[in-house]
Amino acid sequence: FRDDRQGADRGKQTAFVVELDGMHTIHLGEIGHLLTEDELAEVGSVDVACIPVGGALSAMHAAELIAQLDPRIVVPMPVCKDDADCREALAKFFHEMGGEPVASPKLAVTLSGLPAETTTVLLESRGKVAAAGAPVEPAPA
Repeated sequence: FRDDRQGADRGKQTAFVVELDGMHTIHLGEIGHLLTEDELAEVGSVDVACIPVGGALSAMHAAELIAQLDPRIVVPMPVCKDDADCREALAKFFHEMGGEPVASPKLAVTLSGLPAETTTVLLESRGKVAAAGAPVEPAPA
């Protein structure tokens, strides 16, 4: 659901779990709640978690959701109205996670190359908000 009231406020949503070359990635869409034990069992192990930051899911609940999933890589997906809202949502999330993320223009992952500890990777958007809140310049072609 897109909220913590069984979808009463924001409706239903879909999460996707993709397994490729033995690596499991979950894209949580605009989830607005923690997962139940049954949902966690259905999801199974997660190597990479793409999780919404902002929107209906607070920074504290996003960190709790990450603790539930225990992925090796976390990719925050800002859900916001404007750049200022994105900066605020990301700052709160990084505070809850206890540090700054690794900023990267892209993410290439192999099962053997997964980090030992949970690592947050902020994918840089062309012309969007970066980790420090400043616009990211596109990489040279």
